[in-house]
Amino acid sequence: MKNLNLAVAICLTLIVAACSKKGKNELFCVNKAKVKVVTESGYVQNISTNEELFITNYAEFAAELKVGNECDIEFDFIAEKDGTCGNGIMEGGCVLTSKKIRVCKLKVYKKADINNNNCLGTTEKNTKEMSLIAFTAVKIQGDKLITHCGYSGCSEDDYKVLLLKCNTTYFLNNMAPTSVLPIEVTTNQGIICTAFFEKDVCFDLSTVKANLKAKLGANLPSTIQLQYTDGGVRKTIPWIL
Repeated sequence: MKNLNLAVAICLTLIVAACSKKGKNELFCVNKAKVKVVTESGYVQNISTNEELFITNYAEFAAELKVGNECDIEFDFIAEKDGTCGNGIMEGGCVLTSKKIRVCKLKVYKKADINNNNCLGTTEKNTKEMSLIAFTAVKIQGDKLITHCGYSGCSEDDYKVLLLKCNTTYFLNNMAPTSVLPIEVTTNQGIICTAFFEKDVCFDLSTVKANLKAKLGANLPSTIQLQYTDGGVRKTIPWIL
């Protein structure tokens, strides 16, 4: 009888220990944020910090990750090595990165304006990971920028990974005498296929406007000159705020 009780006690101890300890690759999801979807391929922007994040498991939330949607997420940062750094505890050889995350919960609390459903997002990043895309015939309609893009890919639908890079740092540091905001069409994605496509693409500038308003308040100019390069020639187009 004593041996039976001992065996039961050992089993219970093992069960409790197994339940109370998370596996190395399990998610703790201790981080929460409100984000705006930048691309359907996993890039989102933290609304509070403007930090750009990449959701590594974005395919699990394909129905919710529509450009312009605003979402509540619970997530973990992804380590460069050894899987997930759960709960901020550094495991052996584990290095946290602020860019890559794995989401365990995502809920859309504000859907994109139906008029902007086909518009892509913007980014303020300036890294070597970016690949520049040729674009021409730029025009502005409210807070939308529409341009003709030439890009490489596997199908015409690969235009969905394009981003409009806005150099707001340059703008904020060089506001006088002319308010110039340099822009480029770019992508974070590597080129897998070399087929070439052309398409008129729309980019939503509303996030850029909101960020500039938050930083400048009443000092935000009524008009900004968007500066771009078309066929090697530098041009500008006015954007009325």
